[in-house]
Amino acid sequence: MVKAMLVDSSADVVNLYKAYIKRSFDKSVKPVAVLHEASINKFWAAIEKSKPDIIIIDIRFFALSTLRIIREVVLSKPLMKLLITGTYDDYDYLRASMEYGATDYIYKPAKAREFELALGHIVGIFEEAVARKAQDTQILDEYQRDREIFRQRFLTNLTGDVNLELEEIKSSLRYFDINITPPFAVFVLRIDRFQTAIENLEERQKHLLIYRIFWVVNHHLNSQEAGYGFISSFNSVTCIVHGPQNLEELLDLCHRIKDEVAERCDQSVTMGLGRLYDDLTNLRYSAKEAEGALRYRHLLGYNSIIPIDFVEPENHITYKYPAEKEDKLIFAAVVGEYDHSIKLLEEILSALEKAERLPANLLPRIVMKIVIAISRYASELGIDVEGRFREFFNFGEILALKTTDEARKLMQEALWAFSRFIDARNNENSKRMVLAAQERVNQYFFEDLKIGNIAKELGTTGEFLGRAFLQMTSVSFKEYLQTKRIAKAKEILRGEEIVSEEEVAARVGYFDARVFRSVFRRREGMLPMEFRNRQG
Repeated sequence: MVKAMLVDSSADVVNLYKAYIKRSFDKSVKPVAVLHEASINKFWAAIEKSKPDIIIIDIRFFALSTLRIIREVVLSKPLMKLLITGTYDDYDYLRASMEYGATDYIYKPAKAREFELALGHIVGIFEEAVARKAQDTQILDEYQRDREIFRQRFLTNLTGDVNLELEEIKSSLRYFDINITPPFAVFVLRIDRFQTAIENLEERQKHLLIYRIFWVVNHHLNSQEAGYGFISSFNSVTCIVHGPQNLEELLDLCHRIKDEVAERCDQSVTMGLGRLYDDLTNLRYSAKEAEGALRYRHLLGYNSIIPIDFVEPENHITYKYPAEKEDKLIFAAVVGEYDHSIKLLEEILSALEKAERLPANLLPRIVMKIVIAISRYASELGIDVEGRFREFFNFGEILALKTTDEARKLMQEALWAFSRFIDARNNENSKRMVLAAQERVNQYFFEDLKIGNIAKELGTTGEFLGRAFLQMTSVSFKEYLQTKRIAKAKEILRGEEIVSEEEVAARVGYFDARVFRSVFRRREGMLPMEFRNRQG
């Protein structure tokens, strides 16, 4: 049952509203409070006592203070809805009430049908808001139950390819009650000869094996306050460790963990160790290094601990190089996103600059690989650049690159020229799509048109078509469609034929007359029937 509070200085008006409610909302809306006296204190007291869901209030009930009261209600009771009433002379105030947070307004004296439509619309909005809040509460409850899953996912992202900002990392660490101090390192523990180890195990026992190992590792880290672990695959546990100040101390910790796993789980494991870092954002590099070190277990033997510093002591580039940025740069370049391309290029070159002295010819090979991939991806998308590609990217100059500054200058200029070419092509495609969308609206405005459906027919997304439409016409697709429909509705209303609002709505593409009335009033400042009456 939705509770409605009636606020009007006229008892006759209040009794009229009660009659309307009883007739049309007998089982869904209940008047719970009536206020005739313009007292702000009594108004708030009535709200606290009756706790209404909807307030129906005269725009002049509190004189010039009514708009302020509306704002205060909206801010203090966000779920509460307000239906504002007023005469035609109050038009400016009624429109202003919407900006202050009112849900809708109607003119006095309200006819039964108008009152019922407006109140019914607000009841629907309120019930939807209540349902959404209940759903949000359920979602939050489920999230709290699954908080550990999200904690593990954060640790996975922290040691994975997700590029998290330092402040975001610190904030998440606080949220999940994870306390780590520099220096940090990552080790990956992997079950030796996993397929052989699980060969004769039942499905439940296969899962239990990695959970048992994880429990031993995590228990050891927790007891020493040395770090945090999570299951990263069927046969692997990844751990972030802190406390050890150097490689020797880190090795000692890992040996103790490996021996405890062997004793408690009767299973040998091999561990790969990444380098120690002082910056939390470098944990993903340490994780890559740990995985890289594990690749050497076939060479150095199982049941061992392999630090990356032992097997690749000179490699300070591979694990820090943002290879995933290459793919993003290639895509950004081909779709004409110059600014994003340059940002990604800078991240790639900055990573190379932070590394030790680059091996000879590595820089031109990296740049050439990116350029060739741009050409290939453009061809895959049907973009004809073959004849002009070398105008944008000079292969000879690329092969002669010696420094990252040279690479930065060359690629900035090349990507700029290439992006202008792509932009020109995209603009032609966008113009064609917008014209097609306009033609569809002009011919079929009376149908249930959705920008997503039109975009699908044109081979694009609703978001892209919407942006292109706004950019080229200075109005949104929705506004363009509404303008067409309202213009046709006015043409019908000016005619001699007597039609109902419902019929007009249906003839111009609105299958809900309430929506039609709302759009018409917002655009024309009056209801459809008021417009028709004024034509006479």
